[in-house]
Amino acid sequence: TFFDAEMLVVLPEESACELYYYGMIEEDVTTFLLTHVRAGMTFIDVGANLGYFTLLATHLVQPSGSVHAFEPAHHTFALLQRNTQAALNVTVHQKALWSSRTTKVFYDYGPHYSAVNSVRQHRLIQEAQIRPQQAYEVDCLSLDDYCAACHLVPEFIKIDAESAEPHILRGSAHTIARHKPIISLEVWDDESRHSREDIAFLLDHGYAAFEYLPGRIIPHRLRERYEYANILFVHPHHANG
Repeated sequence: TFFDAEMLVVLPEESACELYYYGMIEEDVTTFLLTHVRAGMTFIDVGANLGYFTLLATHLVQPSGSVHAFEPAHHTFALLQRNTQAALNVTVHQKALWSSRTTKVFYDYGPHYSAVNSVRQHRLIQEAQIRPQQAYEVDCLSLDDYCAACHLVPEFIKIDAESAEPHILRGSAHTIARHKPIISLEVWDDESRHSREDIAFLLDHGYAAFEYLPGRIIPHRLRERYEYANILFVHPHHANG
C-alpha cells in the first residue's frame, strides 16, 4: 500500500486490482481517514473486506489507538486475519453488524466478487446474472451492544456494508448520540434502500455532511436520489479536531 503495509489480495477482483496497481482504493474514504484519524483514536471498520482501511487506520491511530474490524464472509475474513496478523492494536470479528443481535442469511459471491458479499442478493450481481457461491448464516450484533460490552468510545466509524447501512445505523443510535463519532458512510440507492433517509438520520443527530471532490472535501447538499458515493459526517463536537 502507499503507507507501506503488505496485503494479500485475490486478483482479478476490482478493488484488489486497484490495490495491486496503485497501492490504494477509494480515494474519497482514504482522504477522510487521512484528514480525520489521529493517534490514540478508537476506529471501527464495518465491512472490513480484506483490511485496507483497517490497516490504514492502524497506521494512523498508532500503537496508542485501537482498531476493531468486522467482516462476516468466510474466505474474506481469513484474508483479513492474515493481512492484520502483525498489527497488535487490531481486533477482528467474523460477524456482521445489524440493528440487534440476530442471525442473517449471508450471500457470498466468492473471492472475485468479495466486495459485494451481503445479507441480500446484490443488484449488480443480479444484473450480471451471477449467483452466490454460498449462502450461510452469520452472527449479527449491534454496534451499541459491542461498544457497551467492550467499554469503547469510538471516534471514527467507517461503514461500507452493501445495503445493511440503515440497520447498522439504527443499531448504533446510542453510540452516535452519546459519543458523536466521525462517520464515513457508503450511500447508494436501490429498490430497498433510500440513502437520503440514512443521511437525514445523521443530520437529525446534529451532524454536518461532507463529500469529496478531487483534492478537497466540501459540504454536502442533500439529494433526492444517490448513486454510489461515500459521505463524511462530522459533529460540531469535533469541529476543532
